[in-house]
Amino acid sequence: MAMLVDAMDRVLAQVGQRVVRCADRGGTIAVEACSTVRAAPCPTCRSWSGQLHGRYVRPLAERPVLDRRVVLAVEMRRFWCFNATCPRRTFAEDVHALAGRHQRRTRSQDSGRLKPSKQAVTQSAEDPLLPRSTGAAVAGSVR
Repeated sequence: MAMLVDAMDRVLAQVGQRVVRCADRGGTIAVEACSTVRAAPCPTCRSWSGQLHGRYVRPLAERPVLDRRVVLAVEMRRFWCFNATCPRRTFAEDVHALAGRHQRRTRSQDSGRLKPSKQAVTQSAEDPLLPRSTGAAVAGSVR
């Protein structure tokens, strides 16, 4: 479990988060993370703000580890935007590298979610034993 926490902590550090608690709850591993950022830029006007408006917890599903579900509970912080010309009044800190807006899964799951036909094209195009034209021919038939 310590290796999992260390790995998650390294990933979360890239988006200004750190692991606070990790618990094994039967078939699920729950990881709680909190924010380490003191200020963030407004996504609209790019002006920095350190004035905290509030916080909320965003649940994100991560890839399974040892046949157990992994659920991240990421604390998100909202900031005030004090730029008078900006249409936004509040905004949440950016964790786009971890998960996009409105996503319920982390980006690490995006790479494994190819459709079977596209996965076959990708594998055939990368196979050094097949002629180069094979991948293109398969790709043309999948569209």
